[in-house]
Amino acid sequence: MGTASTYILLVVSVTLLTAGQAMQKVAVDRIIRHDVGDQHFFKFAREPAIWLAMLCLAGSMSIWLSVLYRIDVSKALPFVSLGHVFVLIVSRVFFGEHISVLRWLGAGLIAVGIVLIAQT
Repeated sequence: MGTASTYILLVVSVTLLTAGQAMQKVAVDRIIRHDVGDQHFFKFAREPAIWLAMLCLAGSMSIWLSVLYRIDVSKALPFVSLGHVFVLIVSRVFFGEHISVLRWLGAGLIAVGIVLIAQT
């Protein structure tokens, strides 16, 4: 029911969602680190990474709305789970986080499930 361009839009939407999440992590790391104070809101308002995160998240939502117009939500929504897979990759590559074998296995199962859903 969906065309190739719709699936490309889905992946772009999830990629922007992932980038937004990553930029939130960057902002938190830059601002808070080990400081626990009450003035973080004002620091976040001046942090470029927060503004970039909001831009990515707004772009993701805009594309998502276009996707929902094109295909059934029951088919589109599972693709958002790709974000879990993308976040694992970003966490490992950009933040140097250790990702356990079980998490990689879970990400693989998510990917297989999305492929199966796309076939229906």
